[in-house]
Amino acid sequence: MKTFKSVIALLLAALMLISFSACSASGSSDPNAGTYTALTAEMLGVSVEVADFFPDGFTIELKDGGKCKINAGSVSSSGKWTLDNTTFHIEGGGLDCDGTLENNRIRLTNVMNMGVDIIFYKEGAPVINEVYYIPYTTYSFEEAISYATHIPGTATEDVDLYGDWYGYLHITNAWGYQDNSDELVDITGVIDTDVNSDRPFLDLYVDDADGAVLSMYIDIYDDYVFANIGDEDAWFMNRYLTEDEAYNFSSGLYDGKLVFYYDYVDPDGEDAGYTAEICIRKYGDYWDEDDGILPPGYYDYVEALN
Repeated sequence: MKTFKSVIALLLAALMLISFSACSASGSSDPNAGTYTALTAEMLGVSVEVADFFPDGFTIELKDGGKCKINAGSVSSSGKWTLDNTTFHIEGGGLDCDGTLENNRIRLTNVMNMGVDIIFYKEGAPVINEVYYIPYTTYSFEEAISYATHIPGTATEDVDLYGDWYGYLHITNAWGYQDNSDELVDITGVIDTDVNSDRPFLDLYVDDADGAVLSMYIDIYDDYVFANIGDEDAWFMNRYLTEDEAYNFSSGLYDGKLVFYYDYVDPDGEDAGYTAEICIRKYGDYWDEDDGILPPGYYDYVEALN
């Protein structure tokens, strides 16, 4: 992982040395115009925050007529951009890069042919978790919800995200633990409104845990879930989540799935932790059995549906 992060760091440093050539073009006002800020850089599943390398920010300002301005730290230069449906291209000076632009988000892919993707978000747009994983399902919602953290009220029926959810918790890359270095378990959840606070929440459960393994208030915008984390009102396992970790538990609905990714560190002084992958889908959905690994309880789940 340190090697991947070093490559990303070298790439971002190289971007500061690039001189973009100015170009001129004409055109009318473009709805995609605006300033996009780089938040994360990814390589082979490793993600780092761009702010760690550019405290003063790394931005692309898209202007009308295909013009753009790139600000990498203290370096500012010009370039040009094009968009064909969602296919994005930017070039100028030493940079010539493809990617995508949709939903107020730019993803530059394989930047400088180094296998690194850089993700930018438009100013004012919500940040969405970028991680995609194979879905899993489970079947014991009634038992798990019997000790709900929040008290469900009456969910708004016309909001698709409300209701029962099923998925998986996949623990990998464990360190400091003797057992369970790679564990896959069924997980059950609910999105509803807490009757005490009138706020939407997400609670997730596994069968052998006393209470929710993930519990948090959320904000819902269309088909996006955003963690709304306050002071010790959200947790994963035995660790309280902080406001800075909200992006780990925010996700759009991609192919019917909500996906979260979190590097857990034991808060009780133990030198231990692991990578947690969570993927959930609405109760009642079937999975493509040829599309990756099925969850431990999938066939029982299918039998219960039938």
